[in-house]
Amino acid sequence: MIYRDVLYTFHEWKTWNGKQAEGWKCDDKELLKYVDTSSFGTKTQDQMFERIDDYIDNKARHIKMKELNQKACAEFYDKPTNYKGD
Repeated sequence: MIYRDVLYTFHEWKTWNGKQAEGWKCDDKELLKYVDTSSFGTKTQDQMFERIDDYIDNKARHIKMKELNQKACAEFYDKPTNYKGD
């Protein structure tokens, strides 16, 4: 299925205890290239539309948040640690 030029799919599966489950999944590379995730899922199609709308309509915010996250990770790994092993 396609919404706002973004591909997403419907899935059905059985849970660990045999119950039927269903949901929506999106792994559209073009949509997700500005965030640190490769796919996401929702329980309803309306929730999928909301998530896709958010990624498209707030692209600049998502780009900034990814940059901030990458800077925070780099700073964390640049600092020495007191870890002495097990």
